[in-house]
Amino acid sequence: MAGRLAWIVAGGAAIVGGMVFQDDWFKFESREHDRVVQEAIADAKADKAGIVSARIVDGNGRRIEAEPEEVKALTDAVAMLVKAEAALAIAEMGSSPEPGEVEAARAQRDAARAQVDTLKAQVQARKNAAETQDAVKERVRQEVHEAVRGS
Repeated sequence: MAGRLAWIVAGGAAIVGGMVFQDDWFKFESREHDRVVQEAIADAKADKAGIVSARIVDGNGRRIEAEPEEVKALTDAVAMLVKAEAALAIAEMGSSPEPGEVEAARAQRDAARAQVDTLKAQVQARKNAAETQDAVKERVRQEVHEAVRGS
């Protein structure tokens, strides 16, 4: 009888333990992941709703507000660059490439890279202009604050 009781208790503990984990009494996932997913869902809904700006991330991980046209143009340019790189790799790997095939693929890749760089510079220039505007506003605010305090 005592042997059966131990097995019954162990089985009951297994059932209760399974219920605990299935009902999410304990959570093991990261809340950061949930936040990122919710932001992505909100961004997707905003794109469908026709919001006038989209968020992109620069090389340092900071968000940059960009117009949807800029994002689309940059995405298209990067896609063209990837296709050009692939075409160049295929042309270079060929057993006997045609005389101008590799040069044409390189020219196409260089043109695509130039377009990406141009669009990137435009986004960066707009970002710098916005930062300069913010700096001027802050400087004026400080000057007004000092003038008021000095009076």
